Amino acid sequence: MSRIITRFFKAVWYTITFRAHEKADRLMQHPMAVHAMYEDIISEKQENLIMYKKGIEQMTNLIELKRNSVDGFTSDINNIEKLKERAFSEQNNIIADLQKAGTSTEEIEHHPSYLRCNTVNNNYHSILEKKHMHLDKLKQDIEQGQKDIESHSQHLIHLQNELEIIKQEQFEMVAELIREREQKELEKILYDIPSVSTSNNEKT
Repeated sequence: MSRIITRFFKAVWYTITFRAHEKADRLMQHPMAVHAMYEDIISEKQENLIMYKKGIEQMTNLIELKRNSVDGFTSDINNIEKLKERAFSEQNNIIADLQKAGTSTEEIEHHPSYLRCNTVNNNYHSILEKKHMHLDKLKQDIEQGQKDIESHSQHLIHLQNELEIIKQEQFEMVAELIREREQKELEKILYDIPSVSTSNNEKT
């Protein structure tokens, strides 16, 4: 897009300094032709702006979904932590009961009730590790996504300002070409007046 604008303004500059090709020079002297060229550029930039805005909206929606996922993971982790605490408490109660019954440490470690609680605790621990890893990844994605959105939002403002500048340049350039054309027409009229006057005197 910037290359198109650059080529266009180069064409304008070459026309003003009489270095453009004769055909291009004639084209750039017509206000409506210049207006149409600007309209093409403006139209394309507006389409790009719409696409850019949609991209930012999609990123924002995705970040919002991830925030909701964070809430869900946090709730799951809290629930699993409570279940793990219960299982750990149950395991401690089993150990205490077996110790009261005179069961040795080695026998406790092989006791079915102890092994069951130990397996449950290990499972909870494994699940919590995975959920915490996933939660940390989500938080990092959200943080980075938010930075990207802010960056793209700033760039969007820049593009919008650039579009407004081009619209203003379009107005100014077309107005200038119209003024130049009117000036040339006026000069031609003023130039022809003496000829007409001289012709009338000769007839007299």
